[in-house]
Amino acid sequence: LSGLPADQLEDGRYANLLVRALIEHSLELVIGEVGDELSRPRQLYQGVCSYIQENYSAQLTRDRLAAQFEVSPNYLSRVFREQGNIGVSEYINTVRIERAKFMLKRYALQLKEISQRCGFQNVNYFCRAFKTRVGRTPTEFRTGS
Repeated sequence: LSGLPADQLEDGRYANLLVRALIEHSLELVIGEVGDELSRPRQLYQGVCSYIQENYSAQLTRDRLAAQFEVSPNYLSRVFREQGNIGVSEYINTVRIERAKFMLKRYALQLKEISQRCGFQNVNYFCRAFKTRVGRTPTEFRTGS
């Protein structure tokens, strides 16, 4: 895997997170663990992941998510680390960057428009976050450079 480009490794990690969450949720529904007290952290994790994926363009923060799901911000962070091996903010940015990658390849929108549609309030922050995560600027990614 170390020979793969950074964006393919990141795509794989993102895909693994999504597949893992979907499989675990499906198993819980089939097995009937949904009401089980032990599965509460898993339910919370999956619910928050789904919420983030559906609302990635909104102003999502750990505190807002915690309030939405009626848990403390610290508990939400702990559940995310235990269930997904990822921080809440990191997951939000991962989802947003993946959506941005899709838009960059499919649509001729300006970077400012893409950044706003993906929940970034500042295009410069979006470009820095994109380059950090993907290893290329949004423009380089779009053109394949």
